Amino acid sequence: MATLHVNLHNNGASGICNSIMSIQIGVILRELGGFDHLALYYSKTPYLFPDQSNILEAIDLGDKISLVSGSFSGGAYNLPSTHTTAFFFDQEPDKDFLNGRGSFNSVNLAARFGDCYLHESLGYYSYIFSLTSHEREIVQDLIFSGSEVNFKKDIFDKAVGVWSKYGLGMVVHVRRGDYNSVGIAKNANFSPDDLLKSVSNISNSIQFTNRMGLFVMTDEKDKSYFDPLKSSVEQGLISGANSFHFLDDIIAEEYPELPSHLVPMVGLVASVYARSFVGTMYSTLTGLIHQMRHYSIGEHKHRFLFSQDDSLKLKIDGSIDYGSFGTYSWNRLSNPTSNSAPSDLLKSILFWAFEHLECAKAPTGLDYAIKISPGFLSKQECRYIISQFVKDGSDNSRENRDRSILQVSDPVISKIVDRVSRELKIDRNRFDTNVQFFKQYEGGQTFLHCDSLFEDYKGRRVGSVLFYLNTNFTGSDIRFPYSAVTITPTDGAMIAYPLIDDYGIQSKHFAHEAGVITKGTKYMCYLSIKER
Repeated sequence: MATLHVNLHNNGASGICNSIMSIQIGVILRELGGFDHLALYYSKTPYLFPDQSNILEAIDLGDKISLVSGSFSGGAYNLPSTHTTAFFFDQEPDKDFLNGRGSFNSVNLAARFGDCYLHESLGYYSYIFSLTSHEREIVQDLIFSGSEVNFKKDIFDKAVGVWSKYGLGMVVHVRRGDYNSVGIAKNANFSPDDLLKSVSNISNSIQFTNRMGLFVMTDEKDKSYFDPLKSSVEQGLISGANSFHFLDDIIAEEYPELPSHLVPMVGLVASVYARSFVGTMYSTLTGLIHQMRHYSIGEHKHRFLFSQDDSLKLKIDGSIDYGSFGTYSWNRLSNPTSNSAPSDLLKSILFWAFEHLECAKAPTGLDYAIKISPGFLSKQECRYIISQFVKDGSDNSRENRDRSILQVSDPVISKIVDRVSRELKIDRNRFDTNVQFFKQYEGGQTFLHCDSLFEDYKGRRVGSVLFYLNTNFTGSDIRFPYSAVTITPTDGAMIAYPLIDDYGIQSKHFAHEAGVITKGTKYMCYLSIKER
């Protein structure tokens, strides 16, 4: 039996979240590296609990994991730095993924090294793996299904009890030390008024439809730090908040028999299901909550109270300001409000903000390609759609075009959507209920853009289907410059393409433009594909 021996990130100055993430890394390497078992070593009693209690009081581990006191006596194999390396198993990441990092092939570690010992340098939350979709599914099933690393049922039950009784609205995690001495922006002074302003801006930008409680998780001993925020909540000045609470106090009151060191663990799990969560940027507790919210409730937007890198400016809602282009989170930084470009250090470690796996391929239900179907619409269908054009009042003088809205319930349109569904092998219910129809005049052009990911009850818009209805005009070829594709429109042609990459982020590869119409009028329409 090949065993992977891993020293946990446990040097006496780490919390349980560091250790959980360290275990997750070991599970990934065990499974994808070809090992049968994972032995986790800790050099000190996990993990700064006041009564020196064990990590297993809070979490359950799978059958293929053992926890061992002490350190592995075999020879050490030190992996390269996680900040400067991307680990891959089957498909080597491209330059866009690496973003200046080196790559380390972790395929068949067991075959290469036999019983293998990994130094604790890997046991931290700043790690990155480039995985194929199949590999990522394996990892997600192992880690995020709870079969390998999971909080104990009692922790979950108590968290659900708190959530059910108090209806957690916004949870704010304030790790005060980070605002004074930790991170790139050292000696930052985040005053009580700064906290109030940040929470107020974020809650206003979310635009809550009803008021719920605001709950604070914190290691700050001086609770007067929160007085301005508490007072504003009690006066009804914070959007969406009708009461102020310290989450740990609530949990301790509800469950007086619960050991004090497990109170934050109940708070962690409860925060996963809160209406919204705002955290501290370089906190592993915040990172783990973001990770769990991503996989448990599909939360894609991660919010922070304060930026710990001077080159990174947060949006008004506390989220990182990403640009539309750039395949991976760490090279999509956009700072229109900043005079400085993102620092190299920030770009190299940005994946801390997500704590979920970005990879080369993952299933989206859409082919990651441009699909062209000439003559998909008949001439009769094209003539019918053109005859239905009624200007809806919108005006786009910049691109010299007018718009009309057609309903999918129209019998002719409905039959077309049925055919599109079969052709693209996409459930018919995922198509929008209306069709955007454009009439573009001579001199008009369409400038380079990514289609909007507009979200409604069907989720985000994740794909577009274009139809060209006539050819009695000249010019206006459609170009996808980042995919090196140019298409000359023909009568009835259908062009379909995704708007997101293989893990749900808007992709530059399908940004497109259309040249100037030099003669005549162009008729075209598009149908949106939704997430569900």
